[in-house]
Amino acid sequence: MPRDRASGKIIWNIDTFAVIGLALLSVVVFIAIPWQIPAPKISFGQSPGQISPAFFPRLACIGLLITSVMALLEGRGKRRANPFAGFQRETAIQLFFVTLILWLFAFTFEPLGFLVSGIVTALTLSLYLGNRNLLAIGVVCFGIPVAIYLIFTRILLISLPEGILY
Repeated sequence: MPRDRASGKIIWNIDTFAVIGLALLSVVVFIAIPWQIPAPKISFGQSPGQISPAFFPRLACIGLLITSVMALLEGRGKRRANPFAGFQRETAIQLFFVTLILWLFAFTFEPLGFLVSGIVTALTLSLYLGNRNLLAIGVVCFGIPVAIYLIFTRILLISLPEGILY
């Protein structure tokens, strides 16, 4: 726990709560992964892949736990002002809509497939957050989801939901 160097008392600030919460979340998700990620379906003509579908989520949980512990150790003895003191209403509304769009991505991931849901989500977020550069929109919204799909399916041999395209 972060402690004040002079008095030795535990410093409870928003960072301490956030880091402890993230560490606990990483442990809970790591434990729950086997019940959340089913074994991939084997389609005709496709190999099942060498890496388990649970590998990357578990790797992310381990990374989150390590960085949470590092942040907790790094924050020892530091006092910090409330980071939400100047939080404006517009920022809260924007945060709500971005979170809503990402939740919709999670729910459309399986029925629409990775490519369609990824492109639609990236395009929606890009336009909502004010990007009007057509080249950047094209690279971010179309190029990156296609590149991620090809890397996972062709190089890493991990199947992603194909949805309505296949």
